[in-house]
Amino acid sequence: MKGVWEFMKKYSKVIIFVSLVLVLFFVLVVSFAPIFGSKGAVSRIYDKDDDYYYYLEIFNSVYNTIKSSYVDEDKTSAKTLFQGAIKGMLESLGDPHTAFLTEDDFKELTVETSGKFGGLGIHISSKDGYIYVVSPIEGTPAYREGIKPGDYIIYIEDQSTKGMPVDKAVKLLRGTPGTKVKITIRRGDQIFDKVLTREIINIPTVKWGFISEGNENVAYIKITQFSGTTFDSFVNAVKEIDKSDKQVKGVIIDLRYNPGGLLDEVLRILDVIIPKGLLLETRGRIEGASSKTYASGNKPIIPLDVPMVVIINEGSASASEIMAGVLQDTHRAVVIGKKSFGKGSVQTVRQLPDGSGFRLTIARYYLPSGRTPDKVGITPDIEVKTFDLSEEVQANILKVEKEGYIREYMKGKESLSNEDVDKLDKILRDKGIVLDKRIIRTLALREIPGIPLYDPEDEFIIKAKEILENYDKYRKEFVAYN
Repeated sequence: MKGVWEFMKKYSKVIIFVSLVLVLFFVLVVSFAPIFGSKGAVSRIYDKDDDYYYYLEIFNSVYNTIKSSYVDEDKTSAKTLFQGAIKGMLESLGDPHTAFLTEDDFKELTVETSGKFGGLGIHISSKDGYIYVVSPIEGTPAYREGIKPGDYIIYIEDQSTKGMPVDKAVKLLRGTPGTKVKITIRRGDQIFDKVLTREIINIPTVKWGFISEGNENVAYIKITQFSGTTFDSFVNAVKEIDKSDKQVKGVIIDLRYNPGGLLDEVLRILDVIIPKGLLLETRGRIEGASSKTYASGNKPIIPLDVPMVVIINEGSASASEIMAGVLQDTHRAVVIGKKSFGKGSVQTVRQLPDGSGFRLTIARYYLPSGRTPDKVGITPDIEVKTFDLSEEVQANILKVEKEGYIREYMKGKESLSNEDVDKLDKILRDKGIVLDKRIIRTLALREIPGIPLYDPEDEFIIKAKEILENYDKYRKEFVAYN
């Protein structure tokens, strides 16, 4: 022991130096092992892919190289490069609802829409790198010209939409009322142009009436979107139905081509339909992004024993999917139609100091059963099968629309009879065009000023009435979720 102590005393400076070297070596290993690709214990603890400072240094190196070396110096301003980098970060998330907003985009987003611009009445998103039609609004230029959910807008006035942000597309489609805009549509394998005239879009969001056959009456309520007046309009419609002297055997709520809108409005409507339990949950990572909304416990304005059918299709999105999904989960209604669009996420908009900004998805909606409609949509309880639009049929429809055969016949008409459909069928057959009479009826109804509340030959309406007539076969006990 004495010998060891004397050795340490004699070589103390050497031992201290060696110890310092070993400590320094360990620090260097910890710091640089991830960079040099070490697969040992250190690299397992350290996640290089999430190392902010490591990638900030790489970013700074690229930025400085561009600033000093790129051939066109006028394209290398700090604003251009940093905004491009921010845009790239947001696009890397692969979310069509998350996007960078230039100063002009941000101003456009904050402009009040009522009476200040002309539009086409079309709700769009981004899909497969192009602008994608979610839904046309009934009664608008897009609807009258036959724009359909699932259409791709690949050009706007000869400007390609490949990689185009949705906000820029919206800006190009808007304009002075009365002016025209040309868009190029891709529908399946077909590519064709449409010229639409912009107009002020001011469509009532709730329409209602009765579908009557003999002494039997069905209340029909169509919600086209959820705006700031939709809740009041819906409640007023139900009150008017209650005040009528008609014996109502059931209610149809039509959400087809409803692109969504204000979440608060749909929750207020659900609160007067659903008597108790969870209505909706949002889940996110940041404080305030997660919440649960419950029914207030008030007496439903439509009694629980009144049969209800909800109709959806591929143009039903966001808030309309929440309404259909909640009514389906709680067994309050039978949902029929086609699978819905599939948007169930929450976005926030932030402005940056230079006037630009960004829109970011911060949460998802979850229905009472715990499922989300986001990216998957709502599958109806009963699918309504409609006529198959083969390529030949679509080509004939485009020819009819382009030549204006039906439009010419329907000029001045305020209604459509079966006789009119038969005459139109003959006109088209004489021109070598064969279409199902249901398609002819649909195309003709679009030409009537003030579109009728419903088409009695509508397959969705017919199926909804059939379900209401045999509701005991489909009725399930109401379910309230905690």
